[in-house]
Amino acid sequence: MINVKAYLTPSKMYTTTLNLKVPKDSSLEEALGVLDELIASLNLVLSLGKLKGESAEMLQEAIDNTSKILTLLAMGTLKGEPQPEKQREFTSKLERTLEESLNKLEEKLRALWKTHGELREFTYIFPSELSARLNLARTICRRAERRVIEAYREYEFSPLTWAYLNRLSDLLFLLSLNELHKGDD
Repeated sequence: MINVKAYLTPSKMYTTTLNLKVPKDSSLEEALGVLDELIASLNLVLSLGKLKGESAEMLQEAIDNTSKILTLLAMGTLKGEPQPEKQREFTSKLERTLEESLNKLEEKLRALWKTHGELREFTYIFPSELSARLNLARTICRRAERRVIEAYREYEFSPLTWAYLNRLSDLLFLLSLNELHKGDD
Protein backbone atom coordinates (compact mmCIF):
# COMPACT_ATOMS: atom_id res chain seq x y z
CA MET A 1 0.00 0.00 0.00
CA ILE A 2 1.27 3.48 -0.89
CA ASN A 3 1.74 5.90 1.97
CA VAL A 4 0.07 9.03 0.57
CA LYS A 5 1.47 11.28 3.30
CA ALA A 6 4.97 10.63 2.03
CA TYR A 7 4.00 12.34 -1.22
CA LEU A 8 2.07 15.19 0.38
CA THR A 9 4.80 17.05 2.15
CA PRO A 10 3.74 20.37 3.68
CA SER A 11 5.43 22.34 0.89
CA LYS A 12 3.53 20.40 -1.79
CA MET A 13 0.10 20.73 -0.16
CA TYR A 14 -0.15 24.41 -1.08
CA THR A 15 -0.23 26.37 -4.28
CA THR A 16 0.83 29.97 -4.49
CA THR A 17 -1.32 32.32 -6.57
CA LEU A 18 -0.21 35.89 -7.11
CA ASN A 19 -1.46 37.00 -3.69
CA LEU A 20 -2.04 33.90 -1.64
CA LYS A 21 -0.67 30.60 -0.52
CA VAL A 22 -3.74 28.37 -0.75
CA PRO A 23 -4.26 24.70 0.05
CA LYS A 24 -4.41 22.52 -3.07
CA ASP A 25 -7.86 21.35 -2.01
CA SER A 26 -9.25 24.87 -1.55
CA SER A 27 -12.29 26.14 -3.43
CA LEU A 28 -10.07 28.61 -5.29
CA GLU A 29 -7.67 25.92 -6.45
CA GLU A 30 -10.62 23.76 -7.54
CA ALA A 31 -12.10 26.65 -9.54
CA LEU A 32 -8.74 27.35 -11.21
CA GLY A 33 -8.41 23.66 -12.10
CA VAL A 34 -11.86 23.44 -13.67
CA LEU A 35 -11.23 26.64 -15.64
CA ASP A 36 -8.05 25.03 -16.95
CA GLU A 37 -10.10 21.96 -17.98
CA LEU A 38 -12.61 24.24 -19.70
CA ILE A 39 -9.89 25.95 -21.73
CA ALA A 40 -8.51 22.54 -22.72
CA SER A 41 -11.95 21.29 -23.77
CA LEU A 42 -12.63 24.44 -25.82
CA ASN A 43 -9.26 24.00 -27.54
CA LEU A 44 -10.18 20.38 -28.23
CA VAL A 45 -13.38 21.53 -29.97
CA LEU A 46 -11.44 24.03 -32.07
CA SER A 47 -8.77 21.46 -32.93
CA LEU A 48 -11.33 19.46 -34.92
CA GLY A 49 -11.35 22.28 -37.45
CA LYS A 50 -15.07 21.80 -38.11
CA LEU A 51 -16.30 25.07 -36.63
CA LYS A 52 -16.04 27.81 -39.22
CA GLY A 53 -16.54 31.54 -39.45
CA GLU A 54 -18.32 33.31 -36.62
CA SER A 55 -18.74 30.11 -34.58
CA ALA A 56 -14.98 29.50 -34.55
CA GLU A 57 -14.36 33.16 -33.71
CA MET A 58 -16.83 33.01 -30.80
CA LEU A 59 -15.10 29.91 -29.45
CA GLN A 60 -11.67 31.55 -29.71
CA GLU A 61 -13.04 34.58 -27.85
CA ALA A 62 -14.41 32.20 -25.22
CA ILE A 63 -10.95 30.70 -24.73
CA ASP A 64 -9.44 34.17 -24.37
CA ASN A 65 -12.14 35.28 -21.92
CA THR A 66 -11.88 32.10 -19.86
CA SER A 67 -8.14 32.80 -19.59
CA LYS A 68 -9.00 36.29 -18.31
CA ILE A 69 -11.35 34.76 -15.75
CA LEU A 70 -8.59 32.40 -14.64
CA THR A 71 -6.29 35.40 -14.23
CA LEU A 72 -8.90 37.34 -12.24
CA LEU A 73 -9.30 34.42 -9.85
CA ALA A 74 -5.54 33.94 -9.50
CA MET A 75 -5.22 37.63 -8.63
CA GLY A 76 -8.00 37.47 -6.06
CA THR A 77 -7.57 37.99 -2.34
CA LEU A 78 -9.28 36.65 0.73
CA LYS A 79 -12.54 38.45 1.50
CA GLY A 80 -11.80 41.68 3.34
CA GLU A 81 -8.10 41.75 2.41
CA PRO A 82 -6.82 44.67 0.31
CA GLN A 83 -5.48 44.07 -3.18
CA PRO A 84 -2.20 45.80 -4.09
CA GLU A 85 -2.78 49.01 -6.10
CA LYS A 86 -1.06 47.91 -9.36
CA GLN A 87 -2.93 44.64 -9.25
CA ARG A 88 -6.21 46.42 -8.65
CA GLU A 89 -5.59 48.60 -11.73
CA PHE A 90 -4.83 45.52 -13.83
CA THR A 91 -7.88 43.58 -12.59
CA SER A 92 -10.10 46.62 -13.24
CA LYS A 93 -8.96 46.63 -16.87
CA LEU A 94 -9.61 42.89 -17.15
CA GLU A 95 -13.06 43.31 -15.61
CA ARG A 96 -13.95 46.06 -18.11
CA THR A 97 -12.91 43.92 -21.08
CA LEU A 98 -14.77 40.93 -19.62
CA GLU A 99 -17.91 43.06 -19.20
CA GLU A 100 -17.65 44.21 -22.83
CA SER A 101 -17.23 40.60 -23.93
CA LEU A 102 -20.21 39.53 -21.84
CA ASN A 103 -22.42 42.20 -23.44
CA LYS A 104 -21.24 41.16 -26.90
CA LEU A 105 -21.88 37.48 -26.10
CA GLU A 106 -25.40 38.24 -24.88
CA GLU A 107 -26.16 40.00 -28.19
CA LYS A 108 -24.96 37.00 -30.15
CA LEU A 109 -26.96 34.66 -27.93
CA ARG A 110 -30.17 36.61 -28.55
CA ALA A 111 -29.63 36.22 -32.29
CA LEU A 112 -28.86 32.49 -31.97
CA TRP A 113 -31.94 31.84 -29.81
CA LYS A 114 -34.11 33.46 -32.49
CA THR A 115 -32.88 30.94 -35.07
CA HIS A 116 -33.89 28.02 -32.83
CA GLY A 117 -37.24 29.27 -31.58
CA GLU A 118 -38.80 27.77 -28.49
CA LEU A 119 -37.27 24.50 -27.34
CA ARG A 120 -39.75 21.89 -26.22
CA GLU A 121 -37.24 19.39 -24.85
CA PHE A 122 -33.59 19.07 -23.94
CA THR A 123 -31.66 16.57 -25.99
CA TYR A 124 -28.88 14.31 -24.76
CA ILE A 125 -28.16 12.86 -28.18
CA PHE A 126 -25.10 14.30 -29.83
CA PRO A 127 -24.45 12.20 -32.94
CA SER A 128 -21.36 13.95 -34.28
CA GLU A 129 -17.96 14.29 -32.68
CA LEU A 130 -18.26 18.08 -32.83
CA SER A 131 -21.66 18.19 -31.11
CA ALA A 132 -20.46 15.73 -28.47
CA ARG A 133 -17.33 17.79 -27.76
CA LEU A 134 -19.38 20.97 -27.57
CA ASN A 135 -21.70 19.30 -25.09
CA LEU A 136 -18.76 18.07 -23.01
CA ALA A 137 -17.34 21.60 -22.98
CA ARG A 138 -20.78 22.88 -21.90
CA THR A 139 -20.89 20.51 -18.93
CA ILE A 140 -17.36 21.49 -17.88
CA CYS A 141 -18.37 25.14 -18.22
CA ARG A 142 -21.36 24.63 -15.92
CA ARG A 143 -19.11 22.92 -13.36
CA ALA A 144 -16.63 25.80 -13.65
CA GLU A 145 -19.44 28.27 -12.97
CA ARG A 146 -20.43 26.38 -9.80
CA ARG A 147 -16.81 26.16 -8.60
CA VAL A 148 -16.20 29.88 -9.22
CA ILE A 149 -19.32 30.76 -7.23
CA GLU A 150 -18.13 28.47 -4.43
CA ALA A 151 -14.70 30.14 -4.38
CA TYR A 152 -16.35 33.58 -4.30
CA ARG A 153 -17.61 32.83 -0.80
CA GLU A 154 -14.02 33.05 0.51
CA TYR A 155 -12.10 35.04 -2.11
CA GLU A 156 -12.54 38.49 -3.62
CA PHE A 157 -12.95 38.74 -7.41
CA SER A 158 -15.55 40.01 -9.88
CA PRO A 159 -19.02 38.39 -10.13
CA LEU A 160 -18.67 38.96 -13.88
CA THR A 161 -16.60 35.78 -13.84
CA TRP A 162 -19.51 33.44 -13.27
CA ALA A 163 -21.94 35.61 -15.26
CA TYR A 164 -19.72 35.10 -18.30
CA LEU A 165 -19.44 31.35 -17.66
CA ASN A 166 -23.23 31.10 -17.39
CA ARG A 167 -23.66 32.73 -20.80
CA LEU A 168 -20.82 30.68 -22.28
CA SER A 169 -22.61 27.45 -21.35
CA ASP A 170 -25.64 28.77 -23.30
CA LEU A 171 -23.41 29.48 -26.30
CA LEU A 172 -21.96 25.97 -26.21
CA PHE A 173 -25.47 24.51 -26.02
CA LEU A 174 -26.64 26.58 -29.00
CA LEU A 175 -23.55 25.70 -31.05
CA SER A 176 -24.21 22.00 -30.39
CA LEU A 177 -27.85 22.53 -31.46
CA ASN A 178 -26.62 24.19 -34.65
CA GLU A 179 -24.52 21.11 -35.30
CA LEU A 180 -27.53 18.84 -34.70
CA HIS A 181 -29.65 20.84 -37.14
CA LYS A 182 -26.94 20.59 -39.78
CA GLY A 183 -27.30 16.83 -39.49
CA ASP A 184 -31.07 17.14 -40.14
CA ASP A 185 -30.49 18.80 -43.52
